[in-house]
Amino acid sequence: MAGRLLMGQKELLRGKLMEMVKQGKKRLKVAALALKVSYRQGKRLYAAYLSGGERALVHGNTGRPSNRRLAEETEEQARALYRERYSDFGPVFAAEELAGEKGIRISDGTLRRWLIAEGLWEGRRSRRERRPCFGEPVRFDGSHHGWFEGRGPRCCLMTMTGDAANIRYSRFFEEETTAGADGGGGYFVS
Repeated sequence: MAGRLLMGQKELLRGKLMEMVKQGKKRLKVAALALKVSYRQGKRLYAAYLSGGERALVHGNTGRPSNRRLAEETEEQARALYRERYSDFGPVFAAEELAGEKGIRISDGTLRRWLIAEGLWEGRRSRRERRPCFGEPVRFDGSHHGWFEGRGPRCCLMTMTGDAANIRYSRFFEEETTAGADGGGGYFVS
């Protein structure tokens, strides 16, 4: 892979536009606008393109590890300690314990990524299963707003949502009260 040039979408677009400028199909000012850079930055990009080709448009640090990356020893030590002592902890609490007891300061997000990559942690499901029976549970919410845009009084839209079938029932009421929650009165809205 030594001879290949790693380019993202941004660099590919820059290369195409700079080539069009070189061929006289596009003016540099128009290319700079398309790239959302100033005219001066466009001139710098074009000069770099003329001297170094597409390779000059790729950032010099592309493909290199970050300077802010933690040392391999720190990562291995944190993973080993998690396996030995903190395997029943979540990543947030484990990161706090590693920082407090062992002086290993890593973010919980970094620790979570490491643990998921090693198969030591599974992310939580973000959604729970729906309830099997209709009417269990039912959620209520009231939204106060000028719903009629000045053509009527301000009111509250009370919405009842059944979790099992995701059925929604809404009515307008003067206020958000228990009378509105039990479905009495109001103005029907489907």
